[in-house]
Amino acid sequence: MEPWQKDFWQIIDAVNSEAEQFFDGIVEIVEEIVTEVDLLMTEAVEPILELCLGFESVVGEAAQPIVQTVQPILEEHPACVGCRYYYGQIHGGNLLVCAMHPMVGIQPLPDWQTTWNNQQ
Repeated sequence: MEPWQKDFWQIIDAVNSEAEQFFDGIVEIVEEIVTEVDLLMTEAVEPILELCLGFESVVGEAAQPIVQTVQPILEEHPACVGCRYYYGQIHGGNLLVCAMHPMVGIQPLPDWQTTWNNQQ
């Protein structure tokens, strides 16, 4: 190989090394920026999420009388319509209709209590 060819490949290697260092520096800067933006976004979004989750529980509590009135109708438990003890969830393949009487739901029970007078 002639001297100019060696010089050419040395220059190419030097440019390659400099370019690699340059791009490594850019990657470090971008990673720092991404980390800072992620931290700022987390700090900004976290209070909003807490507010939304709190709002969700308030809405759930406010809608409970409606759910306990409509859901028994849909599941064919007319005696449970509006009862505060209505549960209507399935566990282990079994429907638990009521917190007081898990397998009932056809005839009204003496301890039936409305959810509508329950609000404070």
